Amino acid sequence: MSKVDEETGGPRPYLILTNISKRQNVRNLLQLSAAFGCPAVFVVGQPSFEFDPDADGTDVPSQLREGIRRGTMEIVRFDGLDECVAHVKSMDVERSGGAGDDRRRGMPILGVEIDESSVNLESEPFASSTAF
Repeated sequence: MSKVDEETGGPRPYLILTNISKRQNVRNLLQLSAAFGCPAVFVVGQPSFEFDPDADGTDVPSQLREGIRRGTMEIVRFDGLDECVAHVKSMDVERSGGAGDDRRRGMPILGVEIDESSVNLESEPFASSTAF
């Protein structure tokens, strides 16, 4: 469990970035992740992007760099999607929502794509931390 999860104790959103080619879109997603309280962003591939907040030419927006240095948000890189999914599925998460509140291994992962078959995420009852 991340430092942020330990401090807040409730379900948290996480973001998996994969196949995002435009630099500004990556930066915008990082900013949105911070705004929504994501303790970690998992980056799959993306070798042309620099996620070290102290590197010359970093792609981390300036307003997020200090938070990453302090550990309130982290960026974790993976070579492939299978490796990332295995990591997310190995994480301990709090499950809440009734008499069965407990800790379980394996965070749910939801794929997000906007198309004609999309469903409104507001109606989803998130009972645990979830990766999008």
